[in-house]
Amino acid sequence: MTLGYNTLVVLAGCAMLGLAAGTVGAFALLRGRALLADAVGHAALPGVVLAALIVAAFGQDPRALPPLLAGAAVA
Repeated sequence: MTLGYNTLVVLAGCAMLGLAAGTVGAFALLRGRALLADAVGHAALPGVVLAALIVAAFGQDPRALPPLLAGAAVA
């Protein structure tokens, strides 16, 4: 069975992401910062969503980085 080029690219990307996330997660756990990072990430999510909705309501690109960062910071 041969795998197509797209499948190999996706598999390689998933493997690299898993390696990077596992490494960062291990260091965060060892330093005792795992729960803090999780809490900050979950606290910022509503601000990102509200910023995207507000920007989209004004007819702009809801994926623009500056408004999303501002929404995360406000939240």
